[in-house]
Amino acid sequence: DDLENTSSGNWISSAISGSINNWYYPATSNPYGYDATNSTSGTNNFWGYDYENIADYAIKMTSDVSVPVNAYLQFNHSYMFESSLPSGTNAYDGGVLEYSTNGGTTWNDMGSQIIINGYNGTLSNLYGNPLGGRTAFTEDSYGYNSTRVDLTSLAGQNIRIRFRLGTDNGIWDYGWFIDDVRFYTCNAQIAIAISPSGFISTT
Repeated sequence: DDLENTSSGNWISSAISGSINNWYYPATSNPYGYDATNSTSGTNNFWGYDYENIADYAIKMTSDVSVPVNAYLQFNHSYMFESSLPSGTNAYDGGVLEYSTNGGTTWNDMGSQIIINGYNGTLSNLYGNPLGGRTAFTEDSYGYNSTRVDLTSLAGQNIRIRFRLGTDNGIWDYGWFIDDVRFYTCNAQIAIAISPSGFISTT
């Protein structure tokens, strides 16, 4: 999904606890007068504002994807979350990637399945962030990067994913920009070896 069709119905956002939901799709639909357009293709992206109060909100798929073998998830994202200086001392706000195998009834963290550009810190428990103590995308990505997730352990199951953002009781930052979400498969490669005697073997 390149996120260009904002009326596709593929995604929905909501508060997880409380009433605050600061996910916007299209990004220009926010009430702050801020043009949060920051895409890697086309002109649309998700934007999760890093709110200056305690909140927990997510944008999620509305239907399942059947996971075949050799499957991966990839998405592009950029983030700027509240943290202390010097960098790495405390990460106060941040986001996690979660999946559900039962239609969104329960959710599981996907961090251990990320193989490229995964979580980069642990969120502080000091000021009420509902995600406090969890490893997450934190601080500053310094521009867009691409995260890749290995779905091997979920092959044969139906899943949906969500991007979840947690904030503490003070100080805002620009938040989380996400674009170009895709599931794909890699074909198995065949290696051919020819022995000195001329026999061919494959693996």
